[in-house]
Amino acid sequence: MYGKLLMPAVARWVLYVMVLTGGRAYSRQPVTLVNDGQSEHTIVIATNGLPSQHYAAQELQTLLEQISGAKFPLSDRPTEGPMILVGPSDTLNKVLPDIEYETLGEEGLVMTTVGPHLVLTGGPPRGTLYAVYEFLDRQLGCRWFTGAGVTPAVTRIPQKRTIVIEPLDVRKVPALEYRSAMYRELSDGDWAARNRFNGHIAGVTEKHGGKIHYYRSPAWHTFRYFFGPGHFESHPEYFALVDGQRQMSQLCTSHPTVVERGSNLLRHWLRQDPGARSVSLIANDGGGFCSCELCGPLTEYERSRAAPVLHLANQIADNLKEDFPHAIVDTLAYSPTCPTPRFARPRDNVMVRFATPQACRAHPLDTDCGDSWHLAKFLRSWAKKCPQMYVWDYVVNFTNFLQPFPNFHAMQPNIQFYLQHNVRGIMNQGSSVLGEFTQMRAYLMARLMWDPNCDFEAEMADFL
Repeated sequence: MYGKLLMPAVARWVLYVMVLTGGRAYSRQPVTLVNDGQSEHTIVIATNGLPSQHYAAQELQTLLEQISGAKFPLSDRPTEGPMILVGPSDTLNKVLPDIEYETLGEEGLVMTTVGPHLVLTGGPPRGTLYAVYEFLDRQLGCRWFTGAGVTPAVTRIPQKRTIVIEPLDVRKVPALEYRSAMYRELSDGDWAARNRFNGHIAGVTEKHGGKIHYYRSPAWHTFRYFFGPGHFESHPEYFALVDGQRQMSQLCTSHPTVVERGSNLLRHWLRQDPGARSVSLIANDGGGFCSCELCGPLTEYERSRAAPVLHLANQIADNLKEDFPHAIVDTLAYSPTCPTPRFARPRDNVMVRFATPQACRAHPLDTDCGDSWHLAKFLRSWAKKCPQMYVWDYVVNFTNFLQPFPNFHAMQPNIQFYLQHNVRGIMNQGSSVLGEFTQMRAYLMARLMWDPNCDFEAEMADFL
């Protein structure tokens, strides 16, 4: 009797596996996720999935119910009915066995339909969560315009009793690996994740897949931490020689003790925060650079004040590489150090972050409007030396946060220009306090950094 009952079950399971493994042979057809508030689909995830992958499934379940009223069960096992496969799993491998996760990196996503099934997956740790948000955003029209705080959260969750998805076959790897901005909206981790911010300032946590973070700060002037005021009295030679006098304005970047001290300090910082991917080695804000018998000739030979700083960054990066092979030493091309050295190049584990405080905001950066400080030429020059760079961009009027600052027309061309010149990460310094259109600026920056070729005017109109 047991054998008679078992055989049909085995036959059904074999047939089901055949259907799964033959998924690619399915004809492309629309997938009905919800029909008049009811659904036959089950959200399937892996038992041992990452927290961000489980959270992705929960977000999808919650928001689909808010949209349609349908309740989608969660399961860690395959079902005989149609499934929404969220994140890597054994079941997904049978439905779609040839997803090349190694090409997706940490955030690349796959969004596709296979017969009656919907697949939302991506590279760890954030790709699966971004696949869910991309689906809710692009396919269903969900928007998270502002986070809660000064005003209640402003969202758009469409109401659809029936959801039919046309055949999908989308693979996306973000153009920018690092996306951040200084706006208070980003302190809301859910808002930041839903808008795909992943930088140091974003309030995202492990459930959101974490973020790309620096030790303590995304970029800070760290020369001042090498030595205390007492060192200047006992060892003035560690500090910059300016017009024949030692000053605390900067460090002597060629002094062996400075190299040793910097290496030990950055090593200590990285040990304090093992999760930090980058650590900053940045000259103090302002001038007063060293012109000693080593720093001075190097500056003249390279025709750039960036050369001695980059030389120091390279030496320290060499000292850290064995113990911290995945760490990046980050330094700024900023104001006096913006002009490019003629010959010096950053090590593979040194990231040059190009800062734009002098840029004209009345025009896109690539427009030569006659401004005597034309930053585009410096960025192009750095791009020839750096296989990848980050940018610290300024998109705010520091003299008056409330005054209208009409630079919207330059936002998209600037990001596109950066991408054309090896920039893979952008930090937008906006207004961390309330100011002119700060909420819209934060939202538009999110849309642009995630999709630099989006319809910017339509995105702005959508927010308004």
